[in-house]
Amino acid sequence: MVGRLAAIVSLGRRWARCPTRQPVSGWSKIGSGVEDMTLTLNLPPDLESRLQNEAERQGLPAAALTLRLLDQHLPSKNPQEELARLLQSWIVEGDAQEQQETGEYLVRSLDEDRLSDRSLFPAELKGVTW
Repeated sequence: MVGRLAAIVSLGRRWARCPTRQPVSGWSKIGSGVEDMTLTLNLPPDLESRLQNEAERQGLPAAALTLRLLDQHLPSKNPQEELARLLQSWIVEGDAQEQQETGEYLVRSLDEDRLSDRSLFPAELKGVTW
């Protein structure tokens, strides 16, 4: 038997309503004048179960999680917005120690792979110009 999840999804205003008709908070208004699109998804039982479990884990209604997943995985109209989202995810999810080590490795690699003997990143200018 195929499970059924009904959701009202507003692609213009980015909000969703769960079956109890309670608005889902946490979505910002990103546009206006766009009509709502209602989607009815026929999900295989396994996929429905995974969606419900993940929604419960995140403390969200399944409709809100579905909307978030659609928003994250569909191409953006604005590539700059997509790049900003990627950079923000690096900041939020970043490990400071790992970033420090990666930066030091990059500086060493760039200095070692030069035709000139002059250092591109001299130690005496660390914290001043780089």
